[in-house]
Amino acid sequence: MELEVRPTPGHTNGCICYVFHQGRRVFTGDTLLIRGCGRTDFQEGSSERLYNSVHNQLFTLPEDYLVFPAHDYKGMTCSSIGEEKRLNPRLTKTLDQFQEIMSNLNLAYPKMMDKSVPANKVCGLYNLPDELQEKLALTQKKSEDSSNPDINVVVLTCCAKKTNCDEKI
Repeated sequence: MELEVRPTPGHTNGCICYVFHQGRRVFTGDTLLIRGCGRTDFQEGSSERLYNSVHNQLFTLPEDYLVFPAHDYKGMTCSSIGEEKRLNPRLTKTLDQFQEIMSNLNLAYPKMMDKSVPANKVCGLYNLPDELQEKLALTQKKSEDSSNPDINVVVLTCCAKKTNCDEKI
């Protein structure tokens, strides 16, 4: 199986989507939701970057590709690129209209924000037990010493140190 990794910053700087071309599917995380998208008012979010990511990285896929977001608050589990291009109430708008919508969502501050953001910035590796923290430090050191450190670093830091996340993995 081969997955193409596409950078889709906007909800956060580090958002990526996985495209499974053989299965005609895309796993969109919080970038593209069913009839929505991830919020852009925290974690270095940007409504302009999110809009451009969706339109340049996702809406350029064939319309029959199935969309699997990270979650859906209404119980829907799957859509398609074509459906979202036609029916997404935010992303069918112009960039200016989208930015206006996103700046007026007035969403509540997430309950776990102060714990989640620091954890997200290190891919969930937050408050690890000492033994695991030591193993992580050793693995990172080995990665820095290897002849091709990007291969190991990308696994540990979710592309945070890798400059070209377009590569297939």
